[in-house]
Amino acid sequence: MLEILRKLIACRSISPCDGGAIDYCAEFLQELGFTCHVMQFGEIKNLYAKYGECDRCLCFAGHVDVVPPFSGWDSDPFELVVSGDRVIGRGTNDMKGPLAAALKAISDTNLHDKAISVMLTSDEEIMGDYGTNAIVDFLLDKKEKITGCVLCESCAKEAAGEYVKIGCKGSLSVDVNSVGSQCHVAIARYSGNCVNNLICFLNKLLPNLDDGNSNFEPSSAQVTYLNTPEIKSRNVVPNRATALLNIRFNDTWTFDSIENYIIEIAKQTHGIDIKFLRGQEAFICSTDEWTNFLKRSITKAINKAPECGIYGGNSDAVFIRKLCPVAEIGAPIHNAHMSNEYITLSDLNKLYNIYRQIIDDFFAV
Repeated sequence: MLEILRKLIACRSISPCDGGAIDYCAEFLQELGFTCHVMQFGEIKNLYAKYGECDRCLCFAGHVDVVPPFSGWDSDPFELVVSGDRVIGRGTNDMKGPLAAALKAISDTNLHDKAISVMLTSDEEIMGDYGTNAIVDFLLDKKEKITGCVLCESCAKEAAGEYVKIGCKGSLSVDVNSVGSQCHVAIARYSGNCVNNLICFLNKLLPNLDDGNSNFEPSSAQVTYLNTPEIKSRNVVPNRATALLNIRFNDTWTFDSIENYIIEIAKQTHGIDIKFLRGQEAFICSTDEWTNFLKRSITKAINKAPECGIYGGNSDAVFIRKLCPVAEIGAPIHNAHMSNEYITLSDLNKLYNIYRQIIDDFFAV
């Protein structure tokens, strides 16, 4: 498994480049007898590989691309380093480590009378139009039948495999501009203080937007940027103030309903202008049947029942759900995208055991 991971890490697959990782995975699976379709959509290289034909097909999905390494590394980000229990390298956590565990689990399986597929892209980190989205459309056109999918994405809260992500919060970005008049601070209460107005608007929005529900935690807005002109004077009020927000919302809201809610709050405050940038709607991507099956398999593999929910960020599950039920099972998300990114050997082995158990249980039904 470490050798598979070593070769994957050596591929400098900074999104949307695959760095040779797609071809490596295709060659690996071809040696196991898979039929591999390397597909180029736009500039994005993708892979759909399948072994066997039967009534039920299990799919493993993921991505080979990584975010740039940036600075702060103690070693070459694209050279695998094992230090104690840590396996270090860009993508070890998100998500070449889980992918290596899945590939090893598949290679150690007797594939006779089984149908298994693997879906990989190289544009997940930029959430483009020519990756998993395009693969799913291709498979829908082919009327490809997949019973259920395991997305090997970083999503766990603490230890690998102890969390099954079954959906995703919606994402809405909001640009807020508060406009007023530059004036002496002594008369700002009469002329209108755009900074105070912005704070007033934010105070009305920043508490939780709802109480959540059985699948989702409460919706909330987070400020990501605040700015005023560089006046640097204690007795001058600026003429504008700006804030950038991101709202992660649950399925009690739609884009229209949450935007209308924010617009009504803005109307209550003088000089507030807002613009929206829509990400994705909130969704549940698994079914009760698929979720319960995965929970049983994980419990057998690690002797602990996993938690289920929507913790974590966006993923390609938003596209795969059009094809079949999908749930995410992977490494702890807090280690993703960091300098000296790592997965522990224990988590890597745990994911291998979970994926093997899922394969065995899926075809035992």
